[in-house]
Amino acid sequence: MPNALTGYDLFLQWLFSTGEISVPDDFHSRCLKINKMIDNDVSGTITTVLDYMVSSASNTVYKIECNNSTLENVMNKWLQKINLNIKGVPTGLKELSKEYLKERWFHSSFCALSVKGNKKIDGIEVPTIMWYRNGGSIFVKRKKPYTLGSDTYYLDKELKKEIPSGTKENLYIQKPYNRWFDEYATPYTIRRGIYKNWLAMKTLLGKSDLRDKLDEERQNSFSTFLTCRNVK
Repeated sequence: MPNALTGYDLFLQWLFSTGEISVPDDFHSRCLKINKMIDNDVSGTITTVLDYMVSSASNTVYKIECNNSTLENVMNKWLQKINLNIKGVPTGLKELSKEYLKERWFHSSFCALSVKGNKKIDGIEVPTIMWYRNGGSIFVKRKKPYTLGSDTYYLDKELKKEIPSGTKENLYIQKPYNRWFDEYATPYTIRRGIYKNWLAMKTLLGKSDLRDKLDEERQNSFSTFLTCRNVK
């Protein structure tokens, strides 16, 4: 048993040393890799567990409580009407929370909430359109010297399409697994080592498929050799 474990450890060391199992350093490359992992989860467990996490956490009952009963009723009515008039988008804060959790755990962990469409509900003005942007597609421009809250955000690498795009939209940024002063977020699946372990599994499966293919080719070649000898 000790020899088997040592051999396995040596095999893993070799596998990681080949460079086939490596995590990109920059934020946007990491997000692209994560998207591929989510799209084709060869482990069969990562997306299942993350789906369960999102489903469980989003079952939280959201309610606003205050001393003014009229205000409380209005605000709780508003929670159910968020994105009401947006076609193809689920309505309410609960559905919005699912988007937050997916961005936090599944994807970039760079949670960028856009808020706009202020309207009055029973005399109280509240935002009616709220959505989480694709955090993996956001670029940060940092001024020097840096001061907290001075970063600006863009939708393109050339830093021309700034968000928010106008005065009627507000943008709220959260990086739950980083310090306040970090320029970009560290995705959850990178920070927890989930992506690297998934990549190791994918690589092992690929080498297993290659081995089976080589064995099949050897067997076919040997069969052909025997057939030729019989013909002669």
